[in-house]
Amino acid sequence: MGRLVVVSGILVAALFLWGSAEPRQTFLATLLFLASIVLTGLSFWYTELRDQTPSDVFVFLQVVFDALLVTGIVHITGGAESNFTFLYVLVISSGALLLPLPAGVLVGVLATLLYLGITVGLDKGNLQLETFLQMGLFADLALVTGFLGDRLRRAGLAVGGMESALRQLRLDTGDILANI
Repeated sequence: MGRLVVVSGILVAALFLWGSAEPRQTFLATLLFLASIVLTGLSFWYTELRDQTPSDVFVFLQVVFDALLVTGIVHITGGAESNFTFLYVLVISSGALLLPLPAGVLVGVLATLLYLGITVGLDKGNLQLETFLQMGLFADLALVTGFLGDRLRRAGLAVGGMESALRQLRLDTGDILANI
């Protein structure tokens, strides 16, 4: 839902500023909106209507799409000067928390490289210190949230193992009491 809200807002802003916006910006906003509608609809169909559990590959592809979507939004709204660069933080965090550690870090690297590419592409190679600081922040965020997500995932597995052991202990205790 968050993806659809953001792209809908970008599309409405592009249509509202139709007269002063470049045709390329409105075209890209429309394309991002349509791609988001299609992917979100297919994801809803797969996970909710077909009742399938999302695999790590499924989640990885969703997060990669979100990284590309955020890159398009940052491109439309001005590159390094965009007010939407914070969306990379959400993409990196979600990838690091929902995926295993290597895939979460890979999402962070991908988002950082996409941001570098869009910044270099719009500024024609005129990199500023702020760009490198943001890229460092993205990389640090990917590592820290990836580590925390991995620890959280391991703790969840340990709790699941303890629940299974407790359930087995209850069954054994019930059998012992029944025999007594």
